Amino acid sequence: MDGLIVLASMQAGVNPAQEATVTDMLSHFCTLRIPYPGRRWQLMEMSRAVETHNIKPAIDDRVFNFQEAREAVKYLESMKHFGKVCIQIVKDEACRS
Repeated sequence: MDGLIVLASMQAGVNPAQEATVTDMLSHFCTLRIPYPGRRWQLMEMSRAVETHNIKPAIDDRVFNFQEAREAVKYLESMKHFGKVCIQIVKDEACRS
């Protein structure tokens, strides 16, 4: 089975016996991505550009709730979406603005 693992942060004090190793990932054809957030000034510059030019991400019309996460992944894999496929964690109407 293949998969994508995005490493967003590390946690100290975790039992190594319970953690997946690089060998585990390679033997299961997983892709490991470690995003690099860049420099603070780059984030500030990008944020100003987004606000100045009123840039909005393209979000698919269908928003999944947390219980539908597996269905959301299948929808993404089907490539029938347009824009970002979102999973709503908290019920809040502000999420769609």
